[in-house]
Amino acid sequence: MATLDDPVVARRGFDEARSMWQQLGNPLGEARVELTLARISDGAEGVRLAESAASRFRSAGARAAASDASALAAATRDEPKRDAVARVLGAFSVMRDGHVIGSSEWGSRKPRDLLKVLLARRRGPVRRDALLDELWPDDDPVATSRKLSVALSTLRAILDPRKAHPPDHLVAADRNAVWLVADHWDIDLDRFLRQAADGLRLHAAADDHCIGPLTAAEAMYVGDPFEEDAYEAWAQTVRDAARATHVAVMRALAGHAAHVADHDTAGRMLLRLLERDPFDEGAHLGLVRSLRAAGRHGEAHRAYRTYCERMEEIGVEASPFPTAPGR
Repeated sequence: MATLDDPVVARRGFDEARSMWQQLGNPLGEARVELTLARISDGAEGVRLAESAASRFRSAGARAAASDASALAAATRDEPKRDAVARVLGAFSVMRDGHVIGSSEWGSRKPRDLLKVLLARRRGPVRRDALLDELWPDDDPVATSRKLSVALSTLRAILDPRKAHPPDHLVAADRNAVWLVADHWDIDLDRFLRQAADGLRLHAAADDHCIGPLTAAEAMYVGDPFEEDAYEAWAQTVRDAARATHVAVMRALAGHAAHVADHDTAGRMLLRLLERDPFDEGAHLGLVRSLRAAGRHGEAHRAYRTYCERMEEIGVEASPFPTAPGR
């Protein structure tokens, strides 16, 4: 459901799923849906859903999931309120006045695509000629210049239909470039990167306070940026950077968990790393160590055989079976 193009339809489906789990008396299923809804919700509603999910997970004894939900609630609560909300991790959506903009409101794809490119390059102005190349690569530049002006005007009208703000309040432009006014936007990717940077800095300093921001960052990462635009060149750089940061976060969480003998969390993070890259030798060996340290010797040997098979596939000599836990 999370991959549906229309976020309104996706939200309706999640609400129905939550109601179904409630009727079946399954608090874990209800909590999982609430956590997903929290990740695509704004402000107080996102905090409320995440806290509710954390409470249900905690009551059911799902401590790791409760920790993820609590971290997400804390991260959402600390964010200042913005005029527009953009979700680019996983399914793309934009919220205006607390409501998701549905697919029918966008009309043409071009205003939506223009916003996506600006979000992907949100660090500063994007030259108009670069936008023309991205949005109308095969068209005449003179004609596409007019099309860009129309797309920009339409985008501003969609974001602020009541004209409550000046035209350049959310999206500014001059003769040479177009850019997002960052102070007026809440972008989930920015929140993820801030939490990740804080957590990785503390982890590098061997500060146990790293767990809060690292866990929050991991909970926020519900998918790669702009998943529906997997083959668009404009999305590649930001997608690669976000993926690399997510891998670093998971590796840090796994390392810290192994260090404090939290073998379940270490194994969970290492398995996620292997989903991302099945040839990650360090993750394979770390998983074997964690399983062995937890006394799950049969699983450890099966994980080691899988590691050897993956290394054989790429022509790398496998390391010996780990004999001691390691961070």
